[in-house]
Amino acid sequence: MTSITLERLQHAFAACMIGESDEDLTALVEGRGLAPGDRLQVYRNMMAANFTEALCAAYPMTRRLVGDAFMEAACARYVRHVPSTAGMLQA
Repeated sequence: MTSITLERLQHAFAACMIGESDEDLTALVEGRGLAPGDRLQVYRNMMAANFTEALCAAYPMTRRLVGDAFMEAACARYVRHVPSTAGMLQA
């Protein structure tokens, strides 16, 4: 197993979650039947879904005006292009 500091691991994981390189992490992830990159993609998808859900909940009138499909697509795009810089969803 490769040695890595906790700080470096946390930075690599955060970068990976916002779509940057996952090279540092794939070497550390056990596939267990799923490719390491695919396993990390599960986390990316869940994070994006949680942020999208939070934005939709925070702006219910906008969602009502533009409709569910548009709001979810707009939120997903926003999450991809304006990644969170905080460790808390509320921020």
